[in-house]
Amino acid sequence: EFTPGKLPSNDYAFKNLLFVHPSDYKNFLAQNGNREPVYAEVKNFVLRLAPLDTLTVGEFGASALQKDAMRISKIDTIKITPKRIREDNPLGGLTCDLSLIFCSPEAPMEQGLVKLETDQIKDAIVAAFTQKFINYGEIFPLTLCEGKLVMKVKVTKIEAFNS
Repeated sequence: EFTPGKLPSNDYAFKNLLFVHPSDYKNFLAQNGNREPVYAEVKNFVLRLAPLDTLTVGEFGASALQKDAMRISKIDTIKITPKRIREDNPLGGLTCDLSLIFCSPEAPMEQGLVKLETDQIKDAIVAAFTQKFINYGEIFPLTLCEGKLVMKVKVTKIEAFNS
């Protein structure tokens, strides 16, 4: 059983990982045959684990958006179980809802609207999910324009690749 801990800064929230104490991480790594990356299941979400030494043994660190998606409160205790991912599942498509949660005055604007190219958003989402498992209903922050924009992304549909 794990309890929520505090991430040392917002920088960790943008990594879209689940953090645990290094000794807890070693236990998960051993259960994964000492192979990285290490994945774990939490409340029907599969997330990639990473060690973080500011957490204590038995604590996990997750962004507020991740905890919101998994419906975890500050006083919950949760079970984190290792999840072995044995193969890649290529995606045919991914649908997300996007909402703006931060816009710096230095963000690119045109006639009072944020100026973004579709490829900028797509490339940022692809980078956010590289070497990670994608969960239906997952919510995570996405930075764009060198941190001048922060978007809230919620995965609303996942389509498998049809060969």
